[in-house]
Order: sequence, then C-alpha cells, then structure tokens
Amino acid sequence: TGQLYLASDTHIYAIQGTGPTSFFPLRLNAKTGTKARNCFLPVRGRGIYHLGRDGIYLFGLSDDVKITGQLFDPIFEGTTTGSIPGINLDRMSYCWMLQHKDLVLFAYPSATANYPNNMLVLNLKTNKIVHHQYNVQFTCAAVDFTNDRIIASDNSGYIWQLNYQGRTLDHDTAISWQIETKEFGGLHKYFPRYARYDVALEDTAATATGRVLLDGAIKQSHTLSTSRKTKKRLITGCTGDRLSVRIDGTGPVSIYSAEIE
Repeated sequence: TGQLYLASDTHIYAIQGTGPTSFFPLRLNAKTGTKARNCFLPVRGRGIYHLGRDGIYLFGLSDDVKITGQLFDPIFEGTTTGSIPGINLDRMSYCWMLQHKDLVLFAYPSATANYPNNMLVLNLKTNKIVHHQYNVQFTCAAVDFTNDRIIASDNSGYIWQLNYQGRTLDHDTAISWQIETKEFGGLHKYFPRYARYDVALEDTAATATGRVLLDGAIKQSHTLSTSRKTKKRLITGCTGDRLSVRIDGTGPVSIYSAEIE
C-alpha cells in the first residue's frame, strides 16, 4: 500500500513522516521480526511474510500469525520430520524468500548445508505447503519477469531455473516425490485389512508405491504399476494406535484418492 516497513531481529516497524527530519519508526504489534534479511517479503493483499525462530509468520497489521503449523514445528527446531530435514539453526540468516505468481518460496539449509538446499512452497490459492529438496545449495534467487521464471545461483556460481513446469526431469534425473496423509488416531486400535489406491501414471517411466503406516512405521508397501487400478490390496496382520497413508515414486503422476479398511 505504499507504506514503508522495517524489521529487526525481534520487531517490525512502520516508518512515519514526510522527510528526513520527521521520519519516525513506530513499533508494531508483531510477535517477532525476521531472522534473515532476505526473509521479509511483502505480498499484496496478504501482508508481510517473515522468518521467526520457530516458523514463518504472516504480519497483517492487525495480527501476526504463524503459518507453519504443528506439522512443521520440529523443522524449525533442527529436527528431521519424516523425509523433511530440519533447518541448520546456525545458518538461519542465509535463508531467503520470494514470491512468484501464487507461490511463496522459503529456502533454508539443512543441518549438513551452509546454504539453502530445501524449500517450503506455500500456494496462496490453497494455503497448502509442499516441500522441495535439492542436491545443490542456492545462495540467492530472483524472479525473471521478462521470461516468467525463477532463477537461482548455487554456491559454485552456476545459474539454475527453478519450478520449470514443462520438465519431467530434474537435471536429467527423474524427479522423486512423496505425499503422506496426517496420522489418524482415536480411542481404539487400528486393524487395517486392505488398501485401495486411485493413481494414474502420466509417463511410461513414472513409478508409484503406496505404503500403509502404523505409529509412524511402514507396515505394508504396494507397487502401483497400472494406472487407476483400484483393486483391494491385502495388508498383513498388524495393529497400532495411529494410521496414515503414504504414496511415493518418481516422475509425473496424478493422485485421485486412497483408502484403508
């Protein structure tokens, strides 16, 4: 809206005044500032995305809300969650954010990296977050508006194009992916008997595997080699308190549904 904002490590300020002699920083009611100078990102119609010690926040003048929920809390404690590495807490100042269309990208270094090699991508339309992992470390990135693309520099000085929708390979390697439901739990035990998956393989080289998890451990794996074949797949005898479903593989696929009974 044309207003100037500044951030310190712990606070956000609105700059008021009409000239050099009248500028005044007004401290706002924000829960935190930003832990990295390149993680203070204004998005029109939303507010300012910024990096706190325990997650990513969205400041909207009237409130300051952490948008990375409980699922991502361990990551900001430096702890790996599932297949998502925890952040290198000593290198948080090297994180960066940028916006491209309806996506907000947050890049961070894992515990074994000096520069960002992981990315949380927020879809502004769905408010869902996905995780990307790379085998190179990116020191910075920018949006190339002329060519409508995201470009990034790695720590060896090479330039990469990110989020290339027309590619099914990542540097000539099939892109691996994974999606997992939340853990379902209640006051009774789970005794899963069979699973069904509705998954379409969109490429002849694409692969997909469905996995049944109880209490965080894989109990059964099913290879999905035929598109949209929703037959019942048996699960060996097992029991647990928390049930979830994971589907992973390589290459382009479309996932319609999955169920366990």
